[in-house]
Amino acid sequence: MQFSERDNLQYDSMNGIDIEESINDNTNTFNIDEGLDNSDQEKLEILLQKYKSIFAFSDNQLGNTTLMEHSIDIGDSKPIYQRPFRIPFSERDACDTGLGIVLAQQGPEGERVIAYASRTIKPNERNYAVIEKEALAIVWGVKYFRHYLYGRKVTIITDHNPLKWLMNIKDPAGRLCEMQRKDSNLFAIINYLEKGELPDQSSKARETVILSDNYELDNSGILYHLFTPGSRKRRQCLRRQLAIPRCLIDEILYACHDDATAGHLSLNKMYTKIQDRFYWKGMYSDVEFWCKSCVDCATKKTPKHRPKAPLNPLPAVSGPFDRVAVDVLGPFPPTYNSNKYILIFSDYLTRWPEAIPVPNADATTTAKTYHPETDGLVERFNGTLTAMLSMYVSGHQRDWDTFIPFVLFAYRTSLHESIQETPFFLMHGRDPVLPVEAVMCPPTITYTSSDDYKSEMVTRLQEAFTLAKDNLQAAQRKQKEQYDLKSDVINYDIGEKIWVFNPSTKPGLSTKLLHNWHGPYIIIDKLSDVNYKIQMCDSKKI
Repeated sequence: MQFSERDNLQYDSMNGIDIEESINDNTNTFNIDEGLDNSDQEKLEILLQKYKSIFAFSDNQLGNTTLMEHSIDIGDSKPIYQRPFRIPFSERDACDTGLGIVLAQQGPEGERVIAYASRTIKPNERNYAVIEKEALAIVWGVKYFRHYLYGRKVTIITDHNPLKWLMNIKDPAGRLCEMQRKDSNLFAIINYLEKGELPDQSSKARETVILSDNYELDNSGILYHLFTPGSRKRRQCLRRQLAIPRCLIDEILYACHDDATAGHLSLNKMYTKIQDRFYWKGMYSDVEFWCKSCVDCATKKTPKHRPKAPLNPLPAVSGPFDRVAVDVLGPFPPTYNSNKYILIFSDYLTRWPEAIPVPNADATTTAKTYHPETDGLVERFNGTLTAMLSMYVSGHQRDWDTFIPFVLFAYRTSLHESIQETPFFLMHGRDPVLPVEAVMCPPTITYTSSDDYKSEMVTRLQEAFTLAKDNLQAAQRKQKEQYDLKSDVINYDIGEKIWVFNPSTKPGLSTKLLHNWHGPYIIIDKLSDVNYKIQMCDSKKI
């Protein structure tokens, strides 16, 4: 069945909806497909003509219908075309579980409700006192209905008597005014602004009063200091700083630094926050002293520039394996032999390394190093070993332990920069024979007896050890010269109090939330430029 689109339709647009003005019913044409007898076709055509208004003949007619009508019965009342201008009032209440408020207005017929609102108490609001919850209901309710209340008077109805007293207090600034007048410097300024009287020539407050052009008194008698930020990076607007008497300075400092709403922030942040709101003479010095003497900041915050002591090389060794470095490298992907870690040893003289694959590295088999930077020899070898292994392992990385003997041989038979010799020669007294050398080059040296071999080997090793020690000392001197270029020594005197950095943690605690500086300790002896003997204050434990 197909419909032909109607012609000569006129539409008007109102509120974004196309409305038909006139329709010529004779323009409707229905083409009925074959398959029906004449009687059925006539019946179908009659039905289509009868209910043609439910069909859309174009896209503009979609959604338009005349089958449904509605009206609003307002009785004899006239429609209101403006907002209610009677003074609204709100009744609010609060409990341990929620806040509720009713916005209403008083009319000739009595009280009429405009809207209701409520919400549950948030977790951080459950510990509020009763008066705080009642006040919270008012603040939240006014904010919630601000679109109705903006620019008009509002009557708040409450049954909480302490809150009524707080709202009706006559002189909320009386205590502050009294404290300002008890402060000698502030009283001199207030007296001058009110009466124009200058203090005596001998009075210390006279100099302050001369600068009183930067002060003003408000209607309640509270003294303010006028201030404009000097930095052009900040908003250049006049600020009214509340003049703080000396008896309230500690409270301001605590509220702007130690309180949970202050966050123990830096000196500059704390001073800027106070400077925007308060004023007293010597304010910056007091803020600086407060920050520097804060115990919580001292035990938590690490200086951005940590002192770097000069390098102190370990004493020279006299022979092989006099000092051995040990470390655990890993974890790696478990191998087919169930190994996950590599236990590494390295000799400080010969630089001979050993690397042993192990299945675990827990506390029962190994101990964690407190200061791994001291063990720099094995730390450097770890990087070399992993780089060599990465060249030969398979894609699944489960065969890395099978290549350890081969890469160890490669390292041992290669020249070491610090000793200018191969670790293999210092251990065996002879040059290594490489696999390619064993295949391509026949042996050139033969010995007639074991004594000859022993004598020559001892001579070689003595010469090699002497050269290795000299080369190690030269390398240490060079490393110290380069390291000390960026070092800065802080000298402490006996009797000074210090904090000690100890980043030890307890199971179940986060290292990010711990205070790692402990103390204070007192210095009782100076062992060197970087080593001190200290003792806990009020304790005999060293």
